Amino acid sequence: MSKALIFVALIAAPAAAAPTLAQAQDWEDAPATVVVGGMPPAEFPAFRRYIVERQIPSYAWSDPYASDEPVVAGDMLPDEGVTYYAVPPQYHVTRYRYTIINDEPVLVDPMTRRVVAVID
Repeated sequence: MSKALIFVALIAAPAAAAPTLAQAQDWEDAPATVVVGGMPPAEFPAFRRYIVERQIPSYAWSDPYASDEPVVAGDMLPDEGVTYYAVPPQYHVTRYRYTIINDEPVLVDPMTRRVVAVID
């Protein structure tokens, strides 16, 4: 399944899921209305700093459907080998976990292993 098809599937997801999906890959350029799982846009830079300061190891991963492309929202991560970390309460995101994939901090839905947002 191509990344474009996955993206289309995410857009067509039920309206109830729409507020939790971030379509912008560049958080600093994201519109002020983008909310990821309850995290206000003003907290994105602080959350990125929090993740980077943890110095957790990056998981090296390659999308089997799109070689040499960076990780993007909608990618499904493998079911083994990736370690997920709880988001601290001050960031108001209890549904998702974070991890580092190919040196990129990402938010992941732990139930589906789908990347919800890349935290740039």
